[in-house]
Amino acid sequence: MAGGINSGQGLGIEIIATLQLVLCVLATTDRRRTDVTGSAPLAIGLSVALGHLLAIDYTGCGINPARSFGSALVANDFTHHWVGPKT
Repeated sequence: MAGGINSGQGLGIEIIATLQLVLCVLATTDRRRTDVTGSAPLAIGLSVALGHLLAIDYTGCGINPARSFGSALVANDFTHHWVGPKT
């Protein structure tokens, strides 16, 4: 994590970044919506890019909890792994 960011703040950043990605996926892939036009994969990809651009400087942007756990498992370092990968 970046200097000046504690684990609670890092968790908040990760929650917000994950929430914006999940909401984008749910909104673009809902079959009941008839007003969605364009490319769902493009919208989701842009959402991932936005999340990384905003959060990577603070927590490393783990967005996907499985990714953060996998990195911690390989490095055998579980210190604050739930916040994001080490930078």
